[in-house]
Amino acid sequence: METNEAASFKKCRQVLAELGAEIEQKQKTGAYVTEGGFSIYEKDSNDLEKKYMDRKGLGAKVKCPDHANKSATCLNTYFRF
Repeated sequence: METNEAASFKKCRQVLAELGAEIEQKQKTGAYVTEGGFSIYEKDSNDLEKKYMDRKGLGAKVKCPDHANKSATCLNTYFRF
């Protein structure tokens, strides 16, 4: 049987994958490696993080393993940018 923590982590990862589908598609098409791409990525990742944090019923939120690095976001960790 899956522990509560493991189930919560799995659900949070699924929500990140769902919310991050557009960002992943933009990454694949090279939208972020153009002039101004970093600004677009920053806005998209901030929007995703806000949508994720506003989502109800997730229990404990996935924590970024590199939380000491202020430039690392959970999104970066999830998509391994």
